[in-house]
Amino acid sequence: MLEARWDVETGWAPAFIVPIGNFSLNPSTKALMYGQFVFDSIRANMGYDNRIRLLRPLDHLANLRKAATRMALPDFDDEELLICMKRLVLSDASLIPAPYSNASLEIRVAVMGSDSKIEIEPSKSAVLYVYMIPHTQVSLLQYTEPRTVYVDPQYARSWPGSLGEYKTSNNYATAMLPTHTAHELGKRNDGIDDHFTVIIIKFILLLLPRVIRYDMSNTNEPKNIISYHVSKSKRRTNVITAVLQFRLFPIRF
Repeated sequence: MLEARWDVETGWAPAFIVPIGNFSLNPSTKALMYGQFVFDSIRANMGYDNRIRLLRPLDHLANLRKAATRMALPDFDDEELLICMKRLVLSDASLIPAPYSNASLEIRVAVMGSDSKIEIEPSKSAVLYVYMIPHTQVSLLQYTEPRTVYVDPQYARSWPGSLGEYKTSNNYATAMLPTHTAHELGKRNDGIDDHFTVIIIKFILLLLPRVIRYDMSNTNEPKNIISYHVSKSKRRTNVITAVLQFRLFPIRF
């Protein structure tokens, strides 16, 4: 893993590649007590020519910088961090799945406030760390089956001015209860908010308003057919169920 520490007086210290391990944190650490924590993920794939490719790394790091600013965490040089991340990936390149395996290596980057002072103020120290998560091969056939989505209007994950557009621990924690409910009902995905649902599957982001059909046939991309229908259930919570059907095509480098 890659680790770098920041202090309000001295700034960022040099980053080091160290063996992955646990952190020792004070019980009052702001990341634990107040959720001052942000992260993002970048995918690494092995190409047909045995060259490693990262999926839009600077875009992901730019999003992470925005999230860090929103959570009063220190800014960082994304290009310099990308150089360090590339060295980390090369140090464990054997973790990257083989070409055409429909598998990838996830590079997760996180920044957390490490100050232990019990006050609602920005942390005066922080830790940035990067670690890698191998993902096993997944069959493309699973994406040809319709997906059932559970949406419950009594829960709201995002609203104007909130943290919905950022990857924070607070943002994801609020989705755990409706996700558990969705699984109990036999749904494969979940959604919150009675206005739209966000579904992320293999880098495809769909925003589903209350319409019946959306056609992508006019795009210049390969015709990925997306269709769904929306119906209201008879439950008192006015749950909306959306069924999506995907037809995906393999990506060629």
